[in-house]
Amino acid sequence: MVIAEVTDDESRTLIARLRNLNLYGCYLELPSPLPERSSITIRVAAGKKIFQARARVVYSDHDNGSGVEFQGVAQPYRAVLKEWLTDARPANGSDKLVS
Repeated sequence: MVIAEVTDDESRTLIARLRNLNLYGCYLELPSPLPERSSITIRVAAGKKIFQARARVVYSDHDNGSGVEFQGVAQPYRAVLKEWLTDARPANGSDKLVS
């Protein structure tokens, strides 16, 4: 299980389970989904590596979570994300880190 720290524009921090991570976004499992079109910051730490990005909520599932699209990923974080995706790629070639 991969955990993400999510900060909204009001500086509230939420903890979410991260799923379906790819180069363009991910799905965040949350007890209370985020409002569509919300701007957030996502932060994920794994070992000594950290990924962080600004994102926008594209859709929300009632009582399940929210799908987000990355809006800005600085080059150092993009390199970390690409490394994670390459290391986690299953034999079938999928780009998803977590399903």
